[in-house]
Amino acid sequence: MSLWRTMRGWFVRSPNLPKLGPIMDETQLGIESSVPPIEPPDTPSWLKIALDKVGVREISGKDNNPDIVAFHAAVDGQGLADEIPWCASFVNWALQQAELPGTRSRLARSFLTYGKHCEPTLGCIVVLRRGEPWQGHVGFYLGQRDDFVLLYGGNQSNSVRTSSYRKENVLDYRWPAIETWLATKGIV
Repeated sequence: MSLWRTMRGWFVRSPNLPKLGPIMDETQLGIESSVPPIEPPDTPSWLKIALDKVGVREISGKDNNPDIVAFHAAVDGQGLADEIPWCASFVNWALQQAELPGTRSRLARSFLTYGKHCEPTLGCIVVLRRGEPWQGHVGFYLGQRDDFVLLYGGNQSNSVRTSSYRKENVLDYRWPAIETWLATKGIV
């Protein structure tokens, strides 16, 4: 039994693969020599900051997680309880830590007018429909699989984590208007 790694990074196990080994190696060498390497996209600064908070979760009862209180404080300076919906507070906090403006709103759908529309891109902000027309969910795009988007965000099962959501619930993909912000700072 042999274990082989495919070009897409998958692992395949089969008793017949040793016979194909030299052919696969030659094919891979030909592909690698004719195609320039593709660099993975840079991870946006706000996503790197957000990723450092994986696993932060609500505390049951009257105690509050100080990280979640800080996420709420990033919106308007009020550190609210960790049981108050906080997905938009988390996104605002991550943007603020990256020295970018957010929406300064606790409503997920406030991000529908934030920045500019973009195609699904690592780290872009994804706004989802949920419940009533004013409700929603928001987080950072990590990828997609079949009919689902992978979203990294806060208040996903009461914690900061990656979850999958149906694509049909995506309202928009948004990218911070960095150029506008730089202009207000006199940088461009």
